[in-house]
Amino acid sequence: MREVLTVPNIDGVKREVLQIAEDNNWMIPYWKYLTDGVLPEDPEKPKRIKKTTSWYTIIDERLYWQGYLTPYLKCHTP
Repeated sequence: MREVLTVPNIDGVKREVLQIAEDNNWMIPYWKYLTDGVLPEDPEKPKRIKKTTSWYTIIDERLYWQGYLTPYLKCHTP
């Protein structure tokens, strides 16, 4: 979703603002756990996140998944 600021910012120049929706992104719980150690508050999700996080890693600010005999696969949003 793109939106143009209607009120000038500090520089007095209008700039584009991109809004990133985090509502349905399945990667956010893994990202937060790997970077900050924060688990979701839902009672069922923390157990699953802890169990499967070993399959994920962060390389150059991107989330990757690695199976037993597969190379690193970049995770994408839907």
